[in-house]
Amino acid sequence: MDFFEHQASAKRHTFWLYVLFSLAILIVATAVYAACIASLYVFTFMVHGFMFHIIHNMPYPDHFWETSRFLIVFSITLIVILLGSWYKMRQLKQGGGHAVAKLLGGKQLKRVRHPLERQLRNVVEEMAVASGVLTPAIYILDQRGINAFAAGYEAGNTVIAVTKGCMEMLSRDELQGVIAHEFSHILHGDTIIKMKMMGLLHGITMVSDLGILMIAGRYSKRYSTNGRVMIPLVMLSGICIFSVGLLGMLAADFIKAALSRQREYLADASAVQFTRNPEGIAGALQTIGGYKEGSRLSSPEVKQVSHLFFGDALKDWRSNDWWASHPPLLSRIQRIQPYFRGKISRVDAQSVRFQNEQYASSMFSPAPSQIQVLAQTQAVMQQVGNVQLEQLEHAQRILNSIPDAIREHLYDAGSAKAVLYYLLLSNDKTMMNQQFQHISKEDSPSVLAELIRVRQALPKLKIEQRLPLLDLLSP
Repeated sequence: MDFFEHQASAKRHTFWLYVLFSLAILIVATAVYAACIASLYVFTFMVHGFMFHIIHNMPYPDHFWETSRFLIVFSITLIVILLGSWYKMRQLKQGGGHAVAKLLGGKQLKRVRHPLERQLRNVVEEMAVASGVLTPAIYILDQRGINAFAAGYEAGNTVIAVTKGCMEMLSRDELQGVIAHEFSHILHGDTIIKMKMMGLLHGITMVSDLGILMIAGRYSKRYSTNGRVMIPLVMLSGICIFSVGLLGMLAADFIKAALSRQREYLADASAVQFTRNPEGIAGALQTIGGYKEGSRLSSPEVKQVSHLFFGDALKDWRSNDWWASHPPLLSRIQRIQPYFRGKISRVDAQSVRFQNEQYASSMFSPAPSQIQVLAQTQAVMQQVGNVQLEQLEHAQRILNSIPDAIREHLYDAGSAKAVLYYLLLSNDKTMMNQQFQHISKEDSPSVLAELIRVRQALPKLKIEQRLPLLDLLSP
């Protein structure tokens, strides 16, 4: 898989999707004009016979197209859309990603109490350092589905939110793949784009809201004996504009879904590029496929932010249609793993959850307190001078594991000194060169030559062999 090629392709598709979205706004505004003119025509023909004295002086169109009237209607429609978009985006800018996370009932992770929470924070901080961005705030959603999202307008208010299912059901490598995917959204500006998309969609819904207002405001006290009388033209125009607004919402949702799909492909490819581990994110997607809850969330507010999530938060991964906010799960896996044949194994949730909690507990349990350290130290001190059979057997196993090629150097003073230097050599090449330079200045050339020979001749030692070997070198 050529990940850079996929990134370039996704960016090209995204550009065209923006063009289509702009055209959709243009079409909606034009459709509003058509709806107004059509309703005026209908109203004129409905009342021409018996209310001519009322409409005689009323300006109705002699023909469909009139530039000045089109500019007026078009401008009003654009103002409504822009005002609605500005209002929503202002709301989102003030709260940033925190507002979105709280909208879904998320709780910010401030004090870590569980090893899984510590593991999550560790992965997020690790990706933040590796990518060179500020560490975003972390939110946890009380949902069983495996999902996550990143949201925010700028570095100061960006958040990453994950579900409890994501924490419990994914291994550390899989969790790292998901978090890397979300960091890709942050780095590529997707979080800003998708937040603006929410505001833009709200502006388009304002067109249908305008239609509702026109229908609701169809009464006037001036023309009614009981204080309420319907103005047919306003109501008819309102119905037409409301219908146009619905069509605009459907078109916008369709384009939004397509935009989200392309950005998901881009983020998947980038996650592999960041982690150099395609098995991580591919494993997370396969776990979603085999998990009963999948990536679905039950919050009623999910629909308006569904395009932000890692996986489809509304539907089962098996349901594939044009309106899905995410690309098909199998397609995402196949792009990462071309050899994948489409078989998703069922996940034993209880077993996987237990294994992941055990791993997190062993790796990310809190450090022992001073009292615990003191108790452990005292227990070790009590063992000094109290040699038992199991300890002797352990020492024998370690001594037997030390290769003979190393043991032969222990009984010559020059060779022993070279072995001691060998134990202290760094794995970092730059540091190792500095150590060699220091030894050449402070010790004899023969010892340096012996060290070079020992380093080339001796096998690499295991960690548990170093301390016993140092004990054998001590006089």
